[in-house]
Amino acid sequence: MAVGDGDDRWRVDQETTLGAAAVRLAVTLFLRGLLIGAFLSAPASGQIFRWLAFGDSITVGWSDDINPSGGYPGRLENDLGCTPSTCKVVEKGSSGETTAEGVTRIRQVLNNSGPDPYDVALIMEGTNDIFQPNNIGSVSIPTIMFNLNQMATKAEKAGTEAVLASIIWLHPGGQRGTSRDQLVEDLRDRIRSSTRNNSRLFADPWSRLCPEGPDQHGHSQYACFWNHDHYWLNGGQPDIVGHPNSSGFRMIADEFFALIDSTPVPGLAIPTTPSGMIDDATPILTWTKESPALASWYQVRVTGPGGTYFQTWVKASEVCSGSICSTEVSSSLDDDSYAWQVMSRNVRGRSSWSSPQSFTLGAPAFFADGFESGDTSEWSSTVQ
Repeated sequence: MAVGDGDDRWRVDQETTLGAAAVRLAVTLFLRGLLIGAFLSAPASGQIFRWLAFGDSITVGWSDDINPSGGYPGRLENDLGCTPSTCKVVEKGSSGETTAEGVTRIRQVLNNSGPDPYDVALIMEGTNDIFQPNNIGSVSIPTIMFNLNQMATKAEKAGTEAVLASIIWLHPGGQRGTSRDQLVEDLRDRIRSSTRNNSRLFADPWSRLCPEGPDQHGHSQYACFWNHDHYWLNGGQPDIVGHPNSSGFRMIADEFFALIDSTPVPGLAIPTTPSGMIDDATPILTWTKESPALASWYQVRVTGPGGTYFQTWVKASEVCSGSICSTEVSSSLDDDSYAWQVMSRNVRGRSSWSSPQSFTLGAPAFFADGFESGDTSEWSSTVQ
């Protein structure tokens, strides 16, 4: 297009310029796509699904007369059908521990979980707060609850789902008799209420070992204690706490298994935005829940040619509204091409990673007339 006859004028060959720019952009995106594709095709983390059994001597399995190292965690692992390559229940109990001590210790346990967090923490503590030795008065229920919620919050901050459990009754023939059973029941009710208010799951060994009505074997409460509780300490003294025997540990494992196995492993969530060209260096990742919606947690990650740029676990109740969930990338991304994915998780297991959703940050800008901004190398002059 001549701008003026008889003068030297710059003429831009629009077709040539646009064609060259389009080719360069296509090649760039293609090569970046190959790099991202190569990264995503690599095997996902080999981390097996892990439940953390956190508590006191009852979690340790003290007084298990059949399998001293098993307690309820070993039996639960068998119930869940774990193999070394699929899942594990990791026993991290500490005999004699109070909830105040558990608040400190759980941080250390979570920090030493390895490259990936535990998936679920099964927290059962409070027995040593109520059944203090030497006739020391019980720790108050509000204090115990504060400590339990502190443990749960620390687990969640580490990307681990927290399940809180009631503690079991005291053996009526023990040193404390039934004098503190009302405290045990009050604590159970407070734990159950707290889990409802904080979108957590509640396991209830209290209702299984030993309930006021018949237990799962048809025993009365009195018969249940004598059949499923360890009674005598070494030296023939009545047990202060009322530790289970092997059949009692079997019943606690049944309670945790019933909770875990009641929900199927969630399916794939669907990433929606961002996609295509974007200009936000800290984009908000938005996805649609799996159907049926079974996940309680989601993991999201952003990957690119250089590896993983962002990865985190988020609690569904905190990032989802209806069927839509979202979270923001916490650190700025550089101009490049990326892909992001989402994984669903609940207490039973994890889904695989979703299909990747690709986006490019900082795509070349164009003038309104279609020319690539700032690049005049493709311009040509024609003397008319």
